[in-house]
Amino acid sequence: MAKDTGEEREEQGGQEPPKRAVHPLPADPPKGQQGKENPARQRGTDDSFTGRAAQLAVMAELLWLRCNVAIPEVDLGTDVFVFKDEREEVVRLQVKSCTSVTNYVDESGYSAKFALPMKQFRRLDDRPPLYYALAVLRNGHWVDFIVVSRARLQTCFYGEKPFGSLDKQNDALVITVEFREVVECSGQILTDCRNAWKSLPPLQPVLDLDPMAADMGPPAEQADAGIPTPGGPGQT
Repeated sequence: MAKDTGEEREEQGGQEPPKRAVHPLPADPPKGQQGKENPARQRGTDDSFTGRAAQLAVMAELLWLRCNVAIPEVDLGTDVFVFKDEREEVVRLQVKSCTSVTNYVDESGYSAKFALPMKQFRRLDDRPPLYYALAVLRNGHWVDFIVVSRARLQTCFYGEKPFGSLDKQNDALVITVEFREVVECSGQILTDCRNAWKSLPPLQPVLDLDPMAADMGPPAEQADAGIPTPGGPGQT
């Protein structure tokens, strides 16, 4: 007499064989949307690599100038801290890159666009001061950097003449920098900002003071301390 399935399971310990999970095949995307997901993901990956490359290029320029750099553990709008160990000045750098430039037909130069987040641009907290390092990739090489303080760009933006354009969707200020013999942006001259690494406070010249005078203080204090001053009694 044939045993039914229930009796067979009881003789085998009463355990049912595990059920195989069934995963339905994903539905085909609607027409007109095929192939959109991967390119978007690729663009995000490309942007991450490009942004990181620009950051390292900026750091390399500073290290070449014997200036120390540090990347914050948490990115709250500062990409690089710039400082010299023997000096107290510290600068925050926000790095932005452009990898698709527009070459001028007359071969006089090119233009590059950069997007600056307005959330950061509007802020007035400038301690330590915030600078932008706008890096340009051209023909596979980082060829130009605009090093400019946020305070200066804010002066341009809030001035009488229009400066840049607002990208409301991404809440960003889009600026186009024209690289010719004279560097301009919305009619504002930025020639002095081109590769201007030494404009950063840690790289600016130190005021040359006489170390002996600094240690001894002003002449009045020297006299009170009984230190002979030049031209005083017994001095020739």
